Amino acid sequence: MQRTTHEQEQVQAMLPRHVPVQTDVYDRFRRLNPPEFTGSTDPAVAEEWIKSLESIFSYLHMEDANKITCAIFLLTKHAKIWWESARVALPSIPLTWETFKIVFYNKYFSKDVRAKKSSDFLNLKQGTLSMTEYIQKLEAGVQYVLYIAHDDTSKGENFMQGLRSKIKRDVRMSKVVTNGEIVERALMAEQDKQDIDRDKQQRRQQYIQRSQATGQGKKD
Repeated sequence: MQRTTHEQEQVQAMLPRHVPVQTDVYDRFRRLNPPEFTGSTDPAVAEEWIKSLESIFSYLHMEDANKITCAIFLLTKHAKIWWESARVALPSIPLTWETFKIVFYNKYFSKDVRAKKSSDFLNLKQGTLSMTEYIQKLEAGVQYVLYIAHDDTSKGENFMQGLRSKIKRDVRMSKVVTNGEIVERALMAEQDKQDIDRDKQQRRQQYIQRSQATGQGKKD
């Protein structure tokens, strides 16, 4: 208990004024074993840390002030040193979670990196990716292009744009409309293509076997 109290005092000292610490919320948060953040040059690590915290915040139905308290406690080593410096420049008004994320991302997930992520998403092509892999990459990247992320029509158009030509043709011929329908039809089109290719391969193998058997009979 003494350790917990000491930890809370340390966190409180790092916060701007007027941010309260609620012991019961803090204890429930710690029991879920949230990951620490030491600082990283990999923006994906920073982003994953924020996402993991937000999952816990959502589960605990946390208020904004408690999110700040718990997040700052998890900053260690280089990240802790950075925050101690960064908080000095913040105004004395209550700090919101969204403001904290802006400050955090400016350090560990810069605008240049976000622009690169956005460009990668907009230029993504299916190529040799399976449909599942293509969908996963799109889902991971769409958050960096909000005008597409929040518009179903734009998501469908972007999805279509990167499809392989034969699958794209099948999807267009089906005259589907919503992004969900487009994705479902694309998955079906890929499965149909795989079935056709498998049938061709089986027929080719059967032809080769018959040819070999016929040739062996003539030889005998």
